[in-house]
Amino acid sequence: WHLGKDSSDGYVGVSYCVLGELFGMPMWPYPKDQPAANAGFVDALNKWAGLYLQGTFVCGDALTIADYCACSILYVAVSPKVKEKTGFEAPERISKYVQDFLAAEPAAAELFGQAFTGLLY
Repeated sequence: WHLGKDSSDGYVGVSYCVLGELFGMPMWPYPKDQPAANAGFVDALNKWAGLYLQGTFVCGDALTIADYCACSILYVAVSPKVKEKTGFEAPERISKYVQDFLAAEPAAAELFGQAFTGLLY
């Protein structure tokens, strides 16, 4: 699935640049026009949610591998650190989707928490 993978907008221009800075990997610089990158990613997320989130999760009310894939990416995008560094605010439907995923999958919530607490959260 595509969430605006262009190097200057979408996920790269919102999340990778923050991860790159935090991990000391300058291969993903911040975009020259951060508000435009943020807006492009919001548009992509709204389109994705409109296509794939007709229920609680991608395939309805039960988790599938698609949710594990999507939430591993979106968890970073909805983090306070990404918002602090880029001003990006995910659409409410995306934030709720990530929260619902973490509530339904406590092991993922624990793993993400261990990996990102103090870094992104």
